[in-house]
Amino acid sequence: MIPDVGVCSIAFKDRSVREALRAIANAGADSVELWGQPPHLPFPIDVEWCQKLRQDAEDLGLRFCALGSYYRPGAHPTYSGHEVTKENQLVAAQALGTSMLRIWPGASNYADTTHAERDILYAEIRDFADAAQDMGMTVVLERHVGSLTEGWEAPLTVLTEIDHEAVSLNYQVVYPASQEEITSLSVSDYRRLLPRSLHAHLQNYIPTIGGQLRRTFISDGMVDYSALQQTAIGCSYNGSFMIEFSADERGSMSVEEAVRADVLAVRKLFY
Repeated sequence: MIPDVGVCSIAFKDRSVREALRAIANAGADSVELWGQPPHLPFPIDVEWCQKLRQDAEDLGLRFCALGSYYRPGAHPTYSGHEVTKENQLVAAQALGTSMLRIWPGASNYADTTHAERDILYAEIRDFADAAQDMGMTVVLERHVGSLTEGWEAPLTVLTEIDHEAVSLNYQVVYPASQEEITSLSVSDYRRLLPRSLHAHLQNYIPTIGGQLRRTFISDGMVDYSALQQTAIGCSYNGSFMIEFSADERGSMSVEEAVRADVLAVRKLFY
């Protein structure tokens, strides 16, 4: 099994979207998750602009595997005075040629929300998923601090409670977490959650002297990805494995070189 290996355009957030696409193509990636805010996705959404960007990506041998949307139930952000809505995100995804939208599950963690508050958020997520499903699309929930999916156990609980066939998880290891937690729990974590995921961001970290974690190369950190191939095959995972950011600890390597090294490292996990 040789999976689709992609790069999130946010890895090159300080560049124009077309410069980012060229860098991602040069890194040897198969696909791109588009950073869903300006400047990589201008607001208001322009369908023709999105279609042209799709063509530019295809000319570079890339496809958009997901729109990294900032749609957040209960707390809708605005860019250039325009709100991120269900309608404009679905239109953008369709024009980009992707069938997957990554959205944010609220703005508070599970323990800090009441049952009633979660019901309101779940209803909005299901409404988004219904609309996506009608257009042949699926939704994946970001796993992130400051959202309902924060922590080791919350993602499965949230997915079970939402209970919608078009809602899955965007897998990534818990961050922030202690060195001990990441070292001891990361393999069992992706073994439990990859079967409930349609998309994945691969991250790895090393501890600093002060105890904080710094992002490093996929092959070098505390997360043990040696069981990833077996896990992906065992659950018939057919999503993409994404590089979201370049390593912070990369020596003399440029961002482009670091991203290219991570793309190669992910492929090597499956050889």
